[in-house]
Amino acid sequence: MIEKLYGLAFKVYRLTRPVRAPHYLRFIRQFPCVGCATTRRQRDVMHTGSHGMSLKASDLNALPGCRQCHQELHRCGPQKFQNKHKIEFSELIQMFQGLYRVEFPGRHEELVKGQEAA
Repeated sequence: MIEKLYGLAFKVYRLTRPVRAPHYLRFIRQFPCVGCATTRRQRDVMHTGSHGMSLKASDLNALPGCRQCHQELHRCGPQKFQNKHKIEFSELIQMFQGLYRVEFPGRHEELVKGQEAA
């Protein structure tokens, strides 16, 4: 029924489900905020990948950020946030995934397989 109503959009979403990885998010929260480098405030996880209404980006595209920087990201958008803080999300994502791969090699392989299967 739903497939008939939404057609192609339903099929595409089913093929591209984002990866959910609570262990990876706990790992990310250990690091200082990528915006202001604070370790004093509680760190949120900032999902920086593509997303839509009521859809969160993949956990593999998450970066550590304090609550203030997380709210700033939502307010001004990813491009302005990156320009203001002189950072590049894609480079940071690769760096954190590399650190995770070194620290938890087996779990990283599971995440990558899960992402390819989705």
